[in-house]
Amino acid sequence: MSTSTGDDLEQIQDQLQDRMIKSGEWSRIQRSLQVKLNEMGWADQVLSHAKETASTQNPLNFDSLQDNVQEFASNTLPADVRQAVLKEIQAYVRSQLQQ
Repeated sequence: MSTSTGDDLEQIQDQLQDRMIKSGEWSRIQRSLQVKLNEMGWADQVLSHAKETASTQNPLNFDSLQDNVQEFASNTLPADVRQAVLKEIQAYVRSQLQQ
């Protein structure tokens, strides 16, 4: 892939992301995701893991804690929720590309 093509793709991605944010679609998807994860108790699991990890770190290291919690959160995110969010984003992108 040439640099020009890569730059073009990056520009398109930036434009789509900007549209998604300005239209409120990104906020809607985030709220929907937050509700699903709260209902499943996932957010509480991540918070509990963060507290437990922080209490065992001596000395406490924010960067290490953040990396650990981020990895835990990513690894425990339910696959069906991840797929649902990806489908919502894909549907939005398709609708924008058809315009």
